[in-house]
Amino acid sequence: MYYKAKKKAMSNGMRYHLAAIVWRKKKPIVIRSNSPKGHPDCLRTLSGGSETSSMHAEMSALRFAKPGDEIEVIRWGKSGEIRCSKPCKMCEKAMRSAGISSVVFIDANGSKRRKSLLR
Repeated sequence: MYYKAKKKAMSNGMRYHLAAIVWRKKKPIVIRSNSPKGHPDCLRTLSGGSETSSMHAEMSALRFAKPGDEIEVIRWGKSGEIRCSKPCKMCEKAMRSAGISSVVFIDANGSKRRKSLLR
């Protein structure tokens, strides 16, 4: 399953290679990667004033998630090494609003973390 996630992320044609896996009752439901296709929920303004919109892996995975699910986010570098995959504030807010119970990611120190999103 992680092999499928890596393969999908590494072939996304983007600079960053991320995959998000939706887990429901300890079973993987869907694997989604980030995509250059724009989406209004991911619109952001760059420092130069131009706007960009790409689909984050977490936002894509949320379309298949239900309240109580867990989302795991994994990022790979160009050479296939595991990198920091902490979700951005926009994705974390969207996951919390969707009722996702927790998010699992790799922190800046290379450690796997689980963060509860329930309030």
